Amino acid sequence: MSMKDIFDSVNAQEERDILGITREQQGDPKDAEKAQKIYDTAQTDSMMVMDYVRGNEGFRNKIYDDTKKLKTIGSGFNLEDETTRRLLPADVVSGKRDITKEEDDAVFAKRFKIAVGDAISYMGGQDNFTKLSKSQKRGLIDMSYNMGLTRLNKFEKLRIALFKGDRLTAKKEVLDSKYAQKDVPNRADKNANLMLR
Repeated sequence: MSMKDIFDSVNAQEERDILGITREQQGDPKDAEKAQKIYDTAQTDSMMVMDYVRGNEGFRNKIYDDTKKLKTIGSGFNLEDETTRRLLPADVVSGKRDITKEEDDAVFAKRFKIAVGDAISYMGGQDNFTKLSKSQKRGLIDMSYNMGLTRLNKFEKLRIALFKGDRLTAKKEVLDSKYAQKDVPNRADKNANLMLR
């Protein structure tokens, strides 16, 4: 694959989108060294966000009840969510067998992509999302992965604070929630602190 193909590939662009790298910042794709550096940075940062989310979720190969008593498996896959159910093998969903690490990896990649899209949607589109710091993006993507867009959209004051660049209020809004006070306090605290950076 040529450097231009790598630079223009859908996966590379999605990774750059996670970072909020605009077309103008990407430079001329004919400049192979610059394109490679941007691609490598995007790849590294994307993997860091994925690792952060995975670290917060943990991995369990057997079905368990999450903090809301929902049947869950793998890297936090809610078995009551129709999208997730379609991504998993039927015998895993039914509990006839455990999920393998390879199956978990494949489903996680798809769920992560959905979470990124939902975080961008929450902010009203790519332009607004790119204005956030890398840390804020990481926190929002993690919140999106954990809660889904419907629950994330209830954090209206958080969105307003992020639009205004009011980092302290953004942190407060994450902490002033059932998500932080009851559901996943440690995870919420980490994401609240990411709003400050």
